[in-house]
Amino acid sequence: MDESGGLAGLSDRDCVSGLEAACVTESGVLARKYRTVAEIDRRGLALSLGSSETKRWYARTARITETEAERHITWGYWLDIHTNVFDAAVKGDIHGDHIRAIVAGHDSVRTADPTLSDDELARVVATLLDHARDHTVFGVSRRAAELAHAAAEAARVRYEQERARRDADNPDPDDDDDVAPLGPVPVPLSENRAMNTLDLYPLPNGRMQLKGNLDILLAEKLQSVLSPLSKPEPSPDGTPDPRTASQRRADGLDRMLDLHIQGGKSPKQGGVRANVNLVVGLKDLLRPDRNAPTGDAGTGTGTGADAGPGPGPGPGGAGPDDPGWPFMLSWTGPISRRLTEMLSCDANLAPVIVDDAGVPLAMGRSERLAPPWLRAAVVVRDRCCIKCGKPAQWCIVHHVKYWVDGGTTDLNNSALVCGACHNEIHNTDWQLLIGDDGHPYCIPPAVVDPDRTPWPSFHRRRKQAA
Repeated sequence: MDESGGLAGLSDRDCVSGLEAACVTESGVLARKYRTVAEIDRRGLALSLGSSETKRWYARTARITETEAERHITWGYWLDIHTNVFDAAVKGDIHGDHIRAIVAGHDSVRTADPTLSDDELARVVATLLDHARDHTVFGVSRRAAELAHAAAEAARVRYEQERARRDADNPDPDDDDDVAPLGPVPVPLSENRAMNTLDLYPLPNGRMQLKGNLDILLAEKLQSVLSPLSKPEPSPDGTPDPRTASQRRADGLDRMLDLHIQGGKSPKQGGVRANVNLVVGLKDLLRPDRNAPTGDAGTGTGTGADAGPGPGPGPGGAGPDDPGWPFMLSWTGPISRRLTEMLSCDANLAPVIVDDAGVPLAMGRSERLAPPWLRAAVVVRDRCCIKCGKPAQWCIVHHVKYWVDGGTTDLNNSALVCGACHNEIHNTDWQLLIGDDGHPYCIPPAVVDPDRTPWPSFHRRRKQAA
């Protein structure tokens, strides 16, 4: 590498050897990172670092998702046991992604035959490791599937042989008090529900990728339901359906979810597509000419009772990428005005009156648990967990001043927090307060911020950063 950090001055040989060295270094760094974060978790350092869980602290520090952080910790513990895989990664014999494939393969074989001993599973790992030295990650996954299938079949054969031996030794089925239970019947790989997975991955363009691995019965149910909903539909003049089979299945999934949300009823039968909060500014409500739009009203849409919150000004020329954009889905984020208007046609419409700061007007109650009207108002204001940004559906309404300390159940003493953040607030030095603007703030512990400067709620931090 030359003085400016470029590669133009390197020879061809140096480029190739440099890449090889970088790959070896990368694999070793990843393996060491996994084991290090697992060791931090083993020592229970998260609390002293201002977090209730290692994965939360690690995710915030490394700026990754908590799901990914949890995987890294799991892989680290696994590498502590299977040091041969760790050593191979450090030497550069395998890549960091091979670790993931070998761990997944080990788990699938163990699930296929839970009776396998640690020594037998260690041999499975050794087999996958040898395969990984000369094959891609996909090749390792395919070899793991073969081993899992063989393990499930071997378990079935052993079970049948043992049952036949017992039947021969003891013809009387009622006289088996002193015989150890035979155990559950081994499940064929294709029918093993424990191996089912279904994942949604966000794509850079705002779409989602669906990936899953289903047992044969679940797959049969899915195809049985999708089939009538995804059949070709020619136009009235007989023109064939232009959609591909994949497109028809996607449309069928959309219809299936609509029917579930509507309780099995179509909108014409009384089903409702969505619950919509229509956010209206108080100054607009009191204006004499209410029909003249000023851009201060917006709608939030979603598919649940707590869906959609979107306080704040209307679009005003902005687009969905603007954090202040009011048209929001609870799980997947901003949507266009066009989609909002379409959803509103078949929705339950609930007006939410907000002040100039976008805070719903408080209506105090003497109840300890937040009633639905209050939760709806808190969701409109906070949108998500005020500390970490988890979806509103995963959150509870927390009393900023605790109920046992005389805190009231109203908007000015409520904040939306997920279960993990709620645990941190009660068990660490994290604190909450309601600011003069009517919005909640998080006060970090001194180990996170020595000045303990209050943080705005998550969606407002995102808006400020943008």
